[in-house]
Amino acid sequence: MRKKLLICLLALWAVLPAGASEDKELDKLRENAEWSKKHEDCFALCTYLIERNAATDEFLFYLDEGYRDAKKKDDTAGLADYHSLKADYYLLTGDGEKFMLHKKAALTRYKALHATTDAINCLGQMGYYYLMAHRPDSSRYYTRRGIALLPSTSHEYYPALLHNVATSFADEGCSDSALYYSQKAQESAIQLKDTSTRIDSYLQMGVLYQKKNRLTEALECYENALRLAEHFNEYTGISVLYGNMAVLYSNNATRTDEAIEMADKAVKAALEENDPPLTANAYIIKSSLHRKKEQHRQSLDAARRALAYFDKEEYPRFFLKATACLIPSYLALGLTDSARVYQAEADKYVRRLPANSNEVKDYYLTRMKTGNATRQYAETLSAADTLRKIFSHFPDMSALPGFYQLQAEAYKETGHDGKAYEAMKLAAAYRDSVFNKERAGLLTDFIVKYKTLDKELEIARLQKRELARKAQKLQYIALFVTLVTLLLLALGVMLHKHRRQKQEAELKLSRKYIEGIDSFCNRMAHELHDGVCNDLLALEWNLKGINPPVGEALSVPITTLGEIQQHVRRISHGLTAPAFQYATLDEVLTDFTAHLQLPFELAYTSTEGADWSKVPPEKGHEIYRIVQESINNIIKHAQATKASVSLSMENHILTLVIADNGHGFDVAATTEGIGLRTISERVTGMYGTLDIQSNERGTTITVQTRV
Repeated sequence: MRKKLLICLLALWAVLPAGASEDKELDKLRENAEWSKKHEDCFALCTYLIERNAATDEFLFYLDEGYRDAKKKDDTAGLADYHSLKADYYLLTGDGEKFMLHKKAALTRYKALHATTDAINCLGQMGYYYLMAHRPDSSRYYTRRGIALLPSTSHEYYPALLHNVATSFADEGCSDSALYYSQKAQESAIQLKDTSTRIDSYLQMGVLYQKKNRLTEALECYENALRLAEHFNEYTGISVLYGNMAVLYSNNATRTDEAIEMADKAVKAALEENDPPLTANAYIIKSSLHRKKEQHRQSLDAARRALAYFDKEEYPRFFLKATACLIPSYLALGLTDSARVYQAEADKYVRRLPANSNEVKDYYLTRMKTGNATRQYAETLSAADTLRKIFSHFPDMSALPGFYQLQAEAYKETGHDGKAYEAMKLAAAYRDSVFNKERAGLLTDFIVKYKTLDKELEIARLQKRELARKAQKLQYIALFVTLVTLLLLALGVMLHKHRRQKQEAELKLSRKYIEGIDSFCNRMAHELHDGVCNDLLALEWNLKGINPPVGEALSVPITTLGEIQQHVRRISHGLTAPAFQYATLDEVLTDFTAHLQLPFELAYTSTEGADWSKVPPEKGHEIYRIVQESINNIIKHAQATKASVSLSMENHILTLVIADNGHGFDVAATTEGIGLRTISERVTGMYGTLDIQSNERGTTITVQTRV
């Protein structure tokens, strides 16, 4: 039954998944916070929760508990941590104003404590918040304050802060400044081995080079980013990279299928990362590509999927991108009312973004398409005027052919044939420019590089999977060996236990046997002493009291009767065990051997100076009986002329040696008689060892036991 239970438990352990147990770290943090109520423990739990985006009631409860403790102790560091965590909570819940309020409170306290790293972290978070809020100037202000606090350019935060500065310039359309800081961020990230910032910088530089029509540099940046992202499984970087490459390929009509393939990879990587905004962006890119191929239903499907991954209030950029795909597709399918609904929605959010942003440009291009489709040409030309102003400050070569094409259609329908002709010429010029031919050549070269790289990465992934498979196989082998080892160990324990139980049973039988013999000897001793001896004494007195006296006729029988009486008394004394509580084993054996009347010479020796009082009485009794039995055997069987008894004790080992010069016997062939069996049982009862050596020159019996 126990064996079956062991096997079942081991089998269950083998199949349990690694993640089956609860989060032990979270349980430990909860326990610490619950019992101590100290702000350090409460804030440790809150930090754990906020890092996992768990802005729950539990978070607020322990945050308030920690605040009360820090406030009571007037602990500035604790209060700073409270405000920082409270700010993180408001950021998760979308309250930017309160986020900034608490971050500033935390920053003030960290600076007062000279906690430079915490202060830099606060400034970096504030800068990043303004970056996400599309306020690049404010973002740059706080980020540069963070850089100013850095003790050196080798600080771990330096590359990320430089990248945020570059991103703020990119959002303002200042490509040169953005490139400068992106390159500095890249250099610093390489020096500090900051892989994440390296990927982000390469991606941003690729976008910037793409906008400046420097496609060679753009493609090189994308290639570097792809290698890093694939190597380190940075799914965010992989998704963004494939999205950017899809956009780049989409500018060439012959590469749209390849662009859609890359957009699919961007979606897959975003889903792997489980990042909703990233997934939404990838679906928007996929939707725009299907729209370019006039696959309007696929475009609508991808755009609707994108809308499910973000809140338009929080991400107006994504909403404008999605509507730029939805509206043209609805118009192409004749669903004008749906297109107008989304156009009206887009009108609400366009004012919240910088005028030079790509989303705003796409918005006005969409307005132009909607105007032409609904014959609202004045609306088309109004949107074109706004776009012309934006292009004058922030040119976008990739958007110009479509812009002039839509403008030409509006001019033609309103009777401005001359203007329509000029716009058509410009559209054709930008569409068929040397730049586009150069772009097509570069894309051809890059697609070859990409496919080669993709094959290399696929080989690397296959090798990684093969290594993982081999590692799993080794784990299974190790598990099997462990199971077998445990089963063998369990079997060994059971066998050992069985042997131990058998030995204990044999020991009990031996003790019972010896106790029976001792009990019989004591009973016989009493019977001989109290019965036979007294009867002989009474007979002696009766003979002496015969009247009239018969002289010397009975003197000889009376004398013999007295001798028999003394002999019976000696036998009675021999059967009775000595009282070891009053004498040591050495003293008992000395007295015993000295008073024996034997037909051979007997010598007794013992270790001088040994403390014989250490020998327990029960073991002394067994040794005494063994000596008795051995001497009886010598008398009966050995025909010896000399015998010896030696008793020694060294290192808590008691050794008894009994030897004679008799004719001996064959130990292997001899069936144990009662005497030898009794000796063996007594040795077993003492947990001792017995060795019998016998030949024609005599016999030696050695007994050893620990005392």
